[in-house]
Amino acid sequence: MENNFQKPINYQDEKSFIKKIFKLFFTKYIFFPPKKKKILIFDNNGLNMLLSFFKRDEVGVYYRRYEQINLFILFLALFDFKIKTNLKRKYQYNYIKYVKPKLIITYTDNLDNFYKIKKHFKNIKTISIQNGLRNISIMQKEKEFKKTLNKKTDLQVDYLFTFNESYKNYFSKYIDGTILLLGSMRNNFVKVKKKEIYEKSEQKKSLLFISQFNYFKYKEFDKKNYYNINSKWYSYKDFKKAEFKLIPKLVEYCNKKKILLKVLGKTSSREEYEFFKNLIKDDKVNWKYYPKSSQLHGEANNTTYKLIDEADAVVFIDSALGYESLSRDTPTASFSIRGEFIEKLPCFNFGFPAKLADNGPFWTNFLSEEKTHEILDFVLNASNSDWDSVKKKYADKITFFSKQNLELKKILQLNI
Repeated sequence: MENNFQKPINYQDEKSFIKKIFKLFFTKYIFFPPKKKKILIFDNNGLNMLLSFFKRDEVGVYYRRYEQINLFILFLALFDFKIKTNLKRKYQYNYIKYVKPKLIITYTDNLDNFYKIKKHFKNIKTISIQNGLRNISIMQKEKEFKKTLNKKTDLQVDYLFTFNESYKNYFSKYIDGTILLLGSMRNNFVKVKKKEIYEKSEQKKSLLFISQFNYFKYKEFDKKNYYNINSKWYSYKDFKKAEFKLIPKLVEYCNKKKILLKVLGKTSSREEYEFFKNLIKDDKVNWKYYPKSSQLHGEANNTTYKLIDEADAVVFIDSALGYESLSRDTPTASFSIRGEFIEKLPCFNFGFPAKLADNGPFWTNFLSEEKTHEILDFVLNASNSDWDSVKKKYADKITFFSKQNLELKKILQLNI
């Protein structure tokens, strides 16, 4: 096992005023006006992936997290009295107006203000790409969005690419534009590897569990200040109760069946390794932990997908990477059981916002020993044809794979 543990970088959006002031103090200030660009990438999330679609000299980046502030644009925004909004929105408007892009594209799909750009710049094409699951945020924003349901044109985009059919149906209720299926752009970049190309060192089968560990939330494990759902606050510990229940059952199963248990880390921190070591407890179980390889935030990680492709089966609770695994060839099981501990809300059910049964051939929303063994037996022993037929039955609703992001490339060719 590699021990390249390190303190992870915090990519969470800052919410407190103090943190924003701190960011402003250390930001990079640009004195010269930005250059005119044909394409403007809105937010640097997934920047390297987006840059791969374009000629570098045609692309500019709008940094919205205070990484850079252009003082020339800030001056224009300060004295712009035509727009009745806050300074941050004025800065954004004046930046776009000055750069004059033909296309604005973002990999941060959950920004309401991105969908308001079209209202001010009707001749600029806008493209948004879903980068993660929106389960909790859908529950949090549902009431807010319903207020704008009769004013759908407030939120506009030319093209919105979603993970699957159910997200497409959801977003179409609130956002005016052409909504297309893409799956995960990050996942699409990595070619699916057939298992036979790997030389396996172990004779026994392997089961890969996808971690959703969060280093920063773990530091305040018991504090009820991270999730506000239905006006009730939950702690990170509340969310980890699903792992507390599932991991021992996986250990028991793997011991009984003599299966190698692998844990694919979400971070490269020692704290995550210790978290799973304490959950697994049993010194006799044969298990390996793989810390996350160093990579830029949001970029495709070949090592991660290689581990998924070479596993005999994958297990996850409700991570985006788990749904990406479903779109690949490896049999994948989901134990979407967070709702057992948090008000039994539908946003924690497998496949949400699709409405599926609580139990299926490779998933369950309520954990029992019998169902655990049934699902694991299936994903670890299913033939290629059996798995393909089951996957195809549910694929359109819950997952999608666009080889090398072909659907996105087609739209870009038409609009630049």
